[in-house]
Amino acid sequence: MNNSSSLRLLSFGIGLVAVIALTGMNVYSLYQLRESTIESEKENKRNHLEEFTHQVRHRFQEPSYNLRKFDMGYVEKSFLKSGDFPYKFEKALYEASKDSIFNNIYFTHEDVNHCQDTTQPIYIF
Repeated sequence: MNNSSSLRLLSFGIGLVAVIALTGMNVYSLYQLRESTIESEKENKRNHLEEFTHQVRHRFQEPSYNLRKFDMGYVEKSFLKSGDFPYKFEKALYEASKDSIFNNIYFTHEDVNHCQDTTQPIYIF
């Protein structure tokens, strides 16, 4: 009878340890699942923010994209020579000015700092 009792106690102990171990593994698994869900949600929000940033940047860059394609040296020489911009440049300026982002388009010479020298002209389109 003593042998049977100790065998039962040993079996009960092994079963109890197994239940505790399985419970611990389940808790750890749930914790890992929670952590991975939080990380994937952060990554998802990061991706949404990056996409939104790209859309906003594109919205501000798109109207003036055609202006950046011009050779500004040629445009400046033409302006200094005749007082007018080339037709294609004026057309691109007009198209950019029609966008609701802009109230007016201002431009100056590259080497002029209007914060320091307010006598220099600022051109408006």
